[in-house]
Amino acid sequence: MVGFRVRGMSIAETASGGGRSVAGTKEKTRPGRFVSLTRSVDSLLREGVTEQAYALLSEFARGSSGSAEAFLALGLAAWIRENFRGAVEYLAKAAAALGPGRYPDLSSPYSAAYLYAQLRLSPESRPAASRAAANYRKNLEALKEVDPPLAREVERSLLPRDLTVVEFWDGLYLFSIPEGSLCAMSADLAGRLGAHLKSRSPIAFGGVGTGRELLFCLADSPDFLHGMTRPHYLFEPRADLLSALFHLGDFSADLRSGRLIVFGG
Repeated sequence: MVGFRVRGMSIAETASGGGRSVAGTKEKTRPGRFVSLTRSVDSLLREGVTEQAYALLSEFARGSSGSAEAFLALGLAAWIRENFRGAVEYLAKAAAALGPGRYPDLSSPYSAAYLYAQLRLSPESRPAASRAAANYRKNLEALKEVDPPLAREVERSLLPRDLTVVEFWDGLYLFSIPEGSLCAMSADLAGRLGAHLKSRSPIAFGGVGTGRELLFCLADSPDFLHGMTRPHYLFEPRADLLSALFHLGDFSADLRSGRLIVFGG
């Protein structure tokens, strides 16, 4: 069995520094004009020259209508004008047009705008709200079938006050309100986990962590000979963190099949 002890939330940087990518993905090189635009706008925003940044983004979007880069530019322009709902809508369109492997880096102004625009909306009106609620309901129903006492504890628990759920480029994430940071799996841990994903050896997690680690492993969990699968054991004493995890993805089939076994409460 491979065990990974998660002692706390792994916080990745958002608006500055580090430049770590989401879930190990890297931004591919974009056309030179867009790269140049992004550098210019980022510099202007850091200097507080917002109107010039807005003008550059708007001009670019007019000349690249309908492209993923145009949606990124429109989203950041909407953020500058404090049209937070519009920013989220444009950046969600960009995410759909880009696809995995082409998302902006965590340190880009587009990533910061996507995250913080959502945080300026009420929780129930964010794009993550309906998806997160549907995930939670499915997971809770499945847990009621396999572990009714734990399900009751989770159902009585609220999301931790210092966490909220946001939609990011490649899925739903927890966001640490006090830290002002996205809870994302580190590239180092992704590499360590990846080395074990082709093995039948069970993987145990000593805590929810960011939640992305478990999603990462379950998404790459092949069926072995004679229908065997790799079990994943999650040890988490805090029911409120299990509640948070259940908002991030649909674990219902894994709970029912025994691919995910939760020990908590």
